[in-house]
Amino acid sequence: MELPLVLAGIALLVTGILLALAGREQGERASSGVILIVGPIPIIIGKNIRVVKELVLLAIALFLLAVILPLIVR
Repeated sequence: MELPLVLAGIALLVTGILLALAGREQGERASSGVILIVGPIPIIIGKNIRVVKELVLLAIALFLLAVILPLIVR
């Protein structure tokens, strides 16, 4: 296993958690959601419609990246 990639993943995870906590105002409730990508099919689960819309955009961006990046790297 590549140790630098593992450390980079852990650093991104911790940074994301800290940014999410710092971005909330006092008394504001956090919203959450998840994208499960099973093969070519994204499954999107969210607490409210705003989160679901953002996750749909993220899923589209990830799909386009997965299609375009191999063509560029060739």
